[in-house]
Amino acid sequence: MLCSSFVRTRIATSSRNRPPRFGGPLAQANAQLEALVQAGLDPQTVAQRVMAAVRDNDLYIFTYANPGAAVEERFGKIVAAFDKAANPQ
Repeated sequence: MLCSSFVRTRIATSSRNRPPRFGGPLAQANAQLEALVQAGLDPQTVAQRVMAAVRDNDLYIFTYANPGAAVEERFGKIVAAFDKAANPQ
């Protein structure tokens, strides 16, 4: 499972592909998102990490340092949901 930070792609301008039935392309891209994406990782770097993970049989592929508290908070909520399912009221 690839869990990447921003990667330098054209995702911030993807509305260029929006079909006419959904209103067609947007006139203006999200400048803040585009700046984050352009400051992101080179796609070749991400590809190399993915290939190494496949060779090593790794399930998780992270392209950024440990996010710490955010991950702990999310997993805490997941564990609490399992506890709630095991002890319905």
